[in-house]
Amino acid sequence: MLISNKIRNLIEQSRIQQKELAERIGMTPNGLRNALELDDFRVSTLEKFSEIFKVPITYWFQDQEGNFFLNNEGNLVNGSSFKGNLTVNKGAQEETARIQAENEQLRKELEMMKQLLAAKDETIAALKGK
Repeated sequence: MLISNKIRNLIEQSRIQQKELAERIGMTPNGLRNALELDDFRVSTLEKFSEIFKVPITYWFQDQEGNFFLNNEGNLVNGSSFKGNLTVNKGAQEETARIQAENEQLRKELEMMKQLLAAKDETIAALKGK
């Protein structure tokens, strides 16, 4: 699926107006329309889209099954701009899943540490009050 199609789908789902989206990413409405027509986006723009639509940056470079597109040299490519043989890298998908799981575990540990620190602060405050 083209990046432009993904953006259009997210615009439709979120019910955000293209004019508002263009402003939020620092483009003019005409600039956004042209980028959508050409399916031509900078990574920095895709990062802004990811933040707005709450999708990972990898979303833009995956097919509907979540596989990444790579050319014969192993470089990540967008299907609309790539001419030639296209392969799917299952290893990258597995690595992404592993990193996401590790990230989630670290978030849980951080939350637990915050709770522990808050409990210690309460204990210190109580001891000072005696």
